[in-house]
Amino acid sequence: NTTFHQTHFFQGAVYFGNLANLGKIYSVTGSGASTNSNVFDFPDDYTNTCLEDDGNYLIAGITKSRGPTLNADSRVVYWDTISSAYTREWPIRDNIVSIRKYKSGNIAVCSRGIYYFDFQTKPAKLRTLGTGNGGRYGFPESSDVFNESIIWGGGDTYLMSYGKIIPEAPTAFFNPFK
Repeated sequence: NTTFHQTHFFQGAVYFGNLANLGKIYSVTGSGASTNSNVFDFPDDYTNTCLEDDGNYLIAGITKSRGPTLNADSRVVYWDTISSAYTREWPIRDNIVSIRKYKSGNIAVCSRGIYYFDFQTKPAKLRTLGTGNGGRYGFPESSDVFNESIIWGGGDTYLMSYGKIIPEAPTAFFNPFK
C-alpha cells in the first residue's frame, strides 16, 4: 500500500509499517517465518513513518501528512504490543521522519525540528531546522546515534547532527558534511 516499509526488531520479532497498519514477522525457523501483516491499526488518516522502542514499548511516529508540510498533525505513540490501543500518545506539530533512542529518552527528527521526549515527558523542541536541514520524509533509516549525538541525512546532500559528536565538543547543532 506504500513504498515506505520501515522495520524495527523488538522483543524477538520484526515489526514493519504499512500505511495505517503494523505487521509482525516472528517465529523464524530454517524453513521460513510466521507473518501477520496487521497486528495493530492506526486511524485510517494516519501513516506510520518510523518505529523505535524504549525497552518497554514499541514507539511509532504517525502523521496525517503524506509529505514534508508545515504544522503537520503527527503523533508519537507507545504500544505494549499486546493491547488493542496505545498506552501513551504525544502530539508533535511537525512531520516525524525518524525516532532514535537518545540518553534516557528518544529524539524525533522531523522536517522542521528535533524533539526530545520519553514515556513520562511530552516532546520538547530542541532545535528548529531550516529548509533542507530536516530529516528526509519516508527515510527513517537515514538517522542514527553516534557518540552523544544524533546524526541524520538532511535533504539530499547534507549530513546533520545534534549533540556531542566528540566528548570535548559542546552540545550543539552541526552540519559536519555536505
